Amino acid sequence: AEDDAVRTKAKDLVDYWRQALRKRKSSGDLSQPALKRGLSSSLSLCSEALAGKDLAASQDSQPPASQGSAEGPALARADSLLSLGQESFDASGAPKGPVDAYRTKVQEKLAEAFGKAEDIETKEGSEGGEEQMRDPVELSVEIDEALHSVFPKKDEYLAQARSVLYNLKDKKNPTFRFKVLVGFFKPSQVPKLTAEDMASIEKSNERAKQRKYAMEEIQADWALKHGQLNLTGMFTCGKCKGTKTTYFQMQTRSSDEPMTTFVSCLTCNNRWKFC
Repeated sequence: AEDDAVRTKAKDLVDYWRQALRKRKSSGDLSQPALKRGLSSSLSLCSEALAGKDLAASQDSQPPASQGSAEGPALARADSLLSLGQESFDASGAPKGPVDAYRTKVQEKLAEAFGKAEDIETKEGSEGGEEQMRDPVELSVEIDEALHSVFPKKDEYLAQARSVLYNLKDKKNPTFRFKVLVGFFKPSQVPKLTAEDMASIEKSNERAKQRKYAMEEIQADWALKHGQLNLTGMFTCGKCKGTKTTYFQMQTRSSDEPMTTFVSCLTCNNRWKFC
């Protein structure tokens, strides 16, 4: 019966197409909107009939046991998709969004830089006995959340994370790692730490020395431009061996200490100082 219905629909479609073609040739109308609408409606009816036939044939050929097994994977896939769409919640019950891959990587790098938790030894007679450092994994997660809170943009987050990781892994700067593990620097303070805050004592002293030297050079240039330098030939340049030099004196230490003399060579622009 279904084959007869399909055969009838196909025959009607061919007859309709022939009649429409004859009318179009006789009238000379090439726009053919009616033809398109008629063809689309007839084709849709034919497609529905064919689809119904295929569905019935597949249901007849499939045994009941295979039908039940086919429903199982479909149900499992639906459950997995549903679980991906569900939100996770933190301890307070607030929705917690998924952690990005780069944040997970930073957490792993931080935990690796901290290493294993160690016991803090205290001297005899001190109160409190032995205490343990913060757990590296928990500390890494807290630092990541603090970084993401202050720097929600990926580029800013990664820039500060690289700076923190560099100083944590620096073998010449174990003090910074120790300060973070014992809680001297809280996780909420890590995003706001500058390079000077994280630097070792040796590096901080070196930077302070460089700043001081730069300020002295600026003052020497200022004195040269304003005529406060004394021209003299009493100093010999150690670089070019010339004696065409200028100098000025400035109090750089306490008042009871002698003044520091700054000498500049006018030939090679070499500069030195002495007390």
